[in-house]
Amino acid sequence: MPEAMVLYTVTAVVVAALIAWVVFTLKTAKEPWARPIADKSAASESAGEGADAAVKATRVAASEKSSRTSDDAEEKADAKAEARAEAESAAAESDEEGAKAKTAEGKNA
Repeated sequence: MPEAMVLYTVTAVVVAALIAWVVFTLKTAKEPWARPIADKSAASESAGEGADAAVKATRVAASEKSSRTSDDAEEKADAKAEARAEAESAAAESDEEGAKAKTAEGKNA
């Protein structure tokens, strides 16, 4: 089966090229592998500051999202209430027109 041999050869070349690309990429990478290991005390201080900032940013983002969500819910509720009021007023108007038409028919008969 010559087709199988060609398939195996092409697969081997592709896998070898992929491995070579990964090795080259890791060797030439600038971050974080090329960075020297920092002093433990300095690293823990900077990590603590970064963590505090991240927590604060997360809280701010969460509060903004919840306020937007509640604003959207209020707008939807207001829109529903307005639509319901318009529908009720339209129904009341049609009932009044129907009653007037019946009254007019009764007078004509």
